[in-house]
Amino acid sequence: DAGGKFDYVNRKWRETLGYSAEEVEMLELADVLREDQVSGCMEMFGRVVGGESLDRVETVFVSKDGVEVYVEGDISGRFRDGEFVSTRGIFRDVTEKKRAEEAQRELDRMKSEFISNTSHELRTPLQSIMGFTKLLLQGKVVDGETQREFLTIMDKQSVHLADLINDLLDVSRMESGRF
Repeated sequence: DAGGKFDYVNRKWRETLGYSAEEVEMLELADVLREDQVSGCMEMFGRVVGGESLDRVETVFVSKDGVEVYVEGDISGRFRDGEFVSTRGIFRDVTEKKRAEEAQRELDRMKSEFISNTSHELRTPLQSIMGFTKLLLQGKVVDGETQREFLTIMDKQSVHLADLINDLLDVSRMESGRF
């Protein structure tokens, strides 16, 4: 109604949020919204009271036992003789969709971080191998003992590089389900 109290909610809404029909009669809109959603929803409520219809509204309800329920829906006003009577909202539970989107964002973030770290890990031994190779090829290291030391370092770095590449191939196989 104009005061934000519920006139009617369907059985599915009550089941999802865990309220009895009697409890719903005592609730106002702000009672079932996540705290950070209250001001935005009340602003939208005011727009609907003023005659605007809103499509694809997203918000977060909080069930009686504290579970967040992400919803998406449409809201319109009911008017009689030009006077506002009530709002009508039809919402769909999109909690699983939101969780899947969040999981995908986290996966994308982890992939980016992995690529960044891996690039650094690959570059380090490669730079070492390239530097020592260049010095040896240019004849700047004539001492046999130093040459052997450089070659030993290059060998260790090559093994490290091969291990990193094999790890990357394993990750790729795991991701494609072939591991």
